[in-house]
Amino acid sequence: MTRAGVVSFLSRHGRPSPVTGMCAALVLGAWAITALAAPAAWAQSPRYTVKMQDFAPGAGYPGTPGKVVEGLGLGSCLYSVSRVEAATVNSLANSYRTVTEISPQPYCVASGVPGYESKIRAIYHYVESHSAHAAAYWAGFMLDEEPGFGFSASKLGTLNRYVASLMNASPGLSWYFTENQPNGWGLSTYNSIVAGSWPAPQVYSVSMANAVNAECSTYGRCMNDVTVDGVAASPWNSPAHVTGLITGSSWHVSAWGGARLFCNIWVPV
Repeated sequence: MTRAGVVSFLSRHGRPSPVTGMCAALVLGAWAITALAAPAAWAQSPRYTVKMQDFAPGAGYPGTPGKVVEGLGLGSCLYSVSRVEAATVNSLANSYRTVTEISPQPYCVASGVPGYESKIRAIYHYVESHSAHAAAYWAGFMLDEEPGFGFSASKLGTLNRYVASLMNASPGLSWYFTENQPNGWGLSTYNSIVAGSWPAPQVYSVSMANAVNAECSTYGRCMNDVTVDGVAASPWNSPAHVTGLITGSSWHVSAWGGARLFCNIWVPV
């Protein structure tokens, strides 16, 4: 599909255009070394009004308007495809706004990217065929992609393009987020990985905030579902503090809650 075609398609489906627009040990690149303090004048506008938060398959639901099924690495890493499928469908059965998070890691799925494509495809078809609420309440996948997880940027790009092509066929609002470490790669590489997605960058430090703002000022991708570490030391566990460092707007899609604007809270599960 051409760039113009992608923009047109996403506009029709309520998914932010790619031109307008994490949860492991931090791997810091050039941004961490060279970043300056974020100017106090930066702040998301409009700012978040509600939150989404992780929960483990089979565990109780968080008390946030958005529920994020924590699928982690799939395969040999903790949660099976069937448990992730069931948790997603059960959340949707309660009419909860639901996201399915996957952390692609080659040591979890020996067949690498093709293996993840197969597992993500299985989850997609299961959710769409087993939930009457998927079109209205399932926002699709959140891919937690980090340099320390072992996949190269080019392989993550391949996976993301596959997920985009898969979600193009979804009958509702579903798309995919990239919950990435923005300073784990150079800026142009980060931009190529998140292109076309709903960015949900981890902002756990000033250097991460600066990288998110650089993505906005350089590439115009400024709508972010900012990911906050809910168990970090203060003030980095505060969504108000963290989103106050970020320029652009909070993530929202009118079909998924009207005027609600989201930030994403990561907690260990």
